[in-house]
Amino acid sequence: MTLRTQFILYLAVLHCLLAAASGFALWRVHPAWILLVEAVCGVSFWIAFVLFRRFYEPLRLLKSSADFLKETDFSTTLLPTGQPETDALVSVYNTMLTTLRTERVRVEEKGILLQTLINASPTGILLCDESLTVLSVNPALEAMFAMIAKDIIGNRLETHIAPFAELMQRISIGASEVFTHKARRFKVHKAGFVEKGVPHIIVLVEELTDELRASEKTAYQRIIRVLAHEVNNSTGAARSLMESALHYERYFVPEMPDDERTDFRDALSVASERLAGLGEFMREYAHVVRLPTPKPQSFDIGELLVTTATLFGEVCKAHNITLRVITPNDAMMIYADKVQLQQVLTNLTKNAIEAVQGVEDTTQDRSVTLSVRRRDSASVSIAVEDTGAGLNASAAANILTPFFTTKETGQGIGLMLVREIVAAHGFAFSLENRAGGGARAEMVVAQ
Repeated sequence: MTLRTQFILYLAVLHCLLAAASGFALWRVHPAWILLVEAVCGVSFWIAFVLFRRFYEPLRLLKSSADFLKETDFSTTLLPTGQPETDALVSVYNTMLTTLRTERVRVEEKGILLQTLINASPTGILLCDESLTVLSVNPALEAMFAMIAKDIIGNRLETHIAPFAELMQRISIGASEVFTHKARRFKVHKAGFVEKGVPHIIVLVEELTDELRASEKTAYQRIIRVLAHEVNNSTGAARSLMESALHYERYFVPEMPDDERTDFRDALSVASERLAGLGEFMREYAHVVRLPTPKPQSFDIGELLVTTATLFGEVCKAHNITLRVITPNDAMMIYADKVQLQQVLTNLTKNAIEAVQGVEDTTQDRSVTLSVRRRDSASVSIAVEDTGAGLNASAAANILTPFFTTKETGQGIGLMLVREIVAAHGFAFSLENRAGGGARAEMVVAQ
């Protein structure tokens, strides 16, 4: 029973008792006055009831306004009642409601604007709690790590990108670090914020691959041009003098014994060949700098994989390496520079074979696999996999560094040339360890 009902019941009982007591007292004195007393009690009850309703009106308004606020209904206002006290309350409530409605619209508009900016931002944005449970990711981050938001939201970060989760646990709030993932570099910045009193983490991920590659290329282009110019000028002149000396040595030293003459000619020949090798060495570096613009054409990528495997067939047999080629039954046409893509496949296959050769245990699987498959209706995946030792921590961290190599006699040109050709075509490229051991290089080619 509500307080309002209790009070009305109290008034009714009170007036009934007063009417009964008055009637009983007046019955003996003047029975006709009983009707007057009952009329007075009825009027008194009505007046008390009306005054109570007016007194209860602010409480009713408070209850209605509380219901509106509970339902977050900020559009319904209260009408004036004509009572100054109640109308003052109504005015305050309506003003508060207008302010709340305006603020809610402003917050919603800012929220929509912020979400639009986050979705359109080229910077990857990740929101998670302190336990690294993912709360939100934007499309840029989805594209960077090839994941789907609905599959990762609500799960812990390490279940999808374990190395990235390790980085998040290692760096502190406000710190930044460069992160390498699948032959791509990212600058990761970790920040914190509080929502509803609970600490959260926001991570900003910016890809540096293209910017770093461009700046590195500009730097080594200048160095190689200077070195090539100086080396070619020096070696060309020196080699010309040596060849002249070889041609005219019988006139310069006619009395030289035959055995000394042979040594003299051999020394000049070796020096000339070494200068020629040095010139060729510099031309290989200059070839990376002067990479021609791709001339795309349509061709079957499966045939190109078979051709590449043929080039290394004898080498693989000599080192007991199984070379596999996996292609679809039907022709899979792509649009690219066939000559340059052949160079990419040649370098990747050569690296894969050398990785398998470096494994001393001959009892394990020794194989290199070239494969092509359709990823979706618009792209094709070309992969070169090996069962070698894979990439160690140093190689994984520096795989994008120009001229970096893990081979004792390597020059670091092959993979750098691959990067340049792939970047010139606009193809995606990744190089990472396989789950079963070894490494996997993959190109994603748009059709």
